[in-house]
Amino acid sequence: NSNPLQLNAGNPYLKQAYTYSFLLRYGLTNKKKASSFFIFASASYTQNYVANSTIIAARDTIIANSVPLSTGAQFTQPVNMNGYVNTNTFITYGFPIDKIKCNLNLTGGLSYTRAPGMLNNLPNWSNTYNANAGFVLGSNISEKLDFTISYTGSYNVVLNTLQKNINNNYFNHSA
Repeated sequence: NSNPLQLNAGNPYLKQAYTYSFLLRYGLTNKKKASSFFIFASASYTQNYVANSTIIAARDTIIANSVPLSTGAQFTQPVNMNGYVNTNTFITYGFPIDKIKCNLNLTGGLSYTRAPGMLNNLPNWSNTYNANAGFVLGSNISEKLDFTISYTGSYNVVLNTLQKNINNNYFNHSA
């Protein structure tokens, strides 16, 4: 053990995970206005999801019939759990801006992920909510000069049913 405070083990009894997915897409193009509209939605459910089961020792103890675990140390092992869910939506609208010879695409989306895990033999559900929006401005000035300016911002909220101390809100952006 290179780190006796964080022990890991495999699990030869894991079952194959199966994911069931649903996808929906719709696109519309207006040739006269040179505009486009696209919407995408997806949902998936995973049976026998491979999650982590973590035991955090409240006192010195022996686990797995012979492994010593010191107070505060963690033992993690993969286990199968049902209930993993992932949903996504995405929408974009694009149109030309003739005065500056550019195309503008506006984007937005929402997503939700529910991931199971085990903490001290109790189920923990990590729920992640995401909202994002952005734009891409692409030039069409000439054959020799092009540019692209883009920005995407994404706000995330992570809520756990057991470990509320690791709940988190954060913002990612890319320009």
